[in-house]
Amino acid sequence: MNGAPIVACLGAWLALAGSSNAGQPPPRPATVMVLDMQGDGIRLTSSGSGVRFDIERVGKAASVGWTSLGSDDSFLALDLNGNGTIDDSGELVGTRLRFEDGTQPTSGADALLTPLQGLRRGPDGRLPDPLPEGAGVIDSADGVFARLLVWCDKNHDGASQRTELMSLPAAGITSIRNGYQRTSVVDEGGNKSRFRGSFTLRVRGVEFQRQIIETELAR
Repeated sequence: MNGAPIVACLGAWLALAGSSNAGQPPPRPATVMVLDMQGDGIRLTSSGSGVRFDIERVGKAASVGWTSLGSDDSFLALDLNGNGTIDDSGELVGTRLRFEDGTQPTSGADALLTPLQGLRRGPDGRLPDPLPEGAGVIDSADGVFARLLVWCDKNHDGASQRTELMSLPAAGITSIRNGYQRTSVVDEGGNKSRFRGSFTLRVRGVEFQRQIIETELAR
């Protein structure tokens, strides 16, 4: 699906990021999308072994569970203001990502299926039926594909360095599927998995299916 309209919306998102009510979090839990890049399972820490990060997008960092030190597990992100860093959870695909109309997604899975592909739900909350061709996957045909980033926090400090950010093509990701299963798994660190899906990774010409989860990081 051609996602060109969403590229124009990114500027609107940025404008809203500086609005007076931008720091007011909605009641739903903050979530992020985590990708299992090597296929060896996603390993997250407890909040005590995690980092400090502005997970609520309120201008204040808090201790949260995180990807493990030395892990290849990565966050799905968007550098909305183009400053070369992920400032807070407003630039991580999840429930704190802000739509151009000021609302926020009910989940990261919903964000990937709806505004990030230029789709809109009707007044009844339903998506178009049938979905447009290609809506079941985000790939190079979608304008937002070139803007999505993979953030692997290699030094485990909760701050993104330029060397930790890669575009999806640079990371070898060719597509992210929009079919997600609800989960209710709580790991030993207290991180709560909400949705599970898959993405396609190409390594030396060979394609692999890898896991992507949406999780509420431990506090």
